[in-house]
Amino acid sequence: DYPYSLFLFHDSMDMEVMPDIYVMTTAWYGVTSTGNQADYAIAELADGATENLKSGRDVLKNYRYVDDGAPSANTIQERDEMIEQTEIILDSGGFKLKFVVKSGYQPPDGASV
Repeated sequence: DYPYSLFLFHDSMDMEVMPDIYVMTTAWYGVTSTGNQADYAIAELADGATENLKSGRDVLKNYRYVDDGAPSANTIQERDEMIEQTEIILDSGGFKLKFVVKSGYQPPDGASV
């Protein structure tokens, strides 16, 4: 439990007034540390995933670069299991996937490829 983004603030903006201390509880897009915080959180979620989510855990630990995953599977069933388990793990930490792009399928509208 390490607070990553603390900030000090007081409505008066007076340097003589002791400010209140706040903790950011969500990622603030554009802040340099946001990516590192997300990466750490995803790694922690993967490490804490149960054995029945082994496929998703493997994706997050070994086949992820920043916010992209590039695992492969031998069957459609294995692929779909990886996607489902990865989503379960990420969801447990409040992460939501915008898109899932599958090889051989048309990407969803709005997905950058």
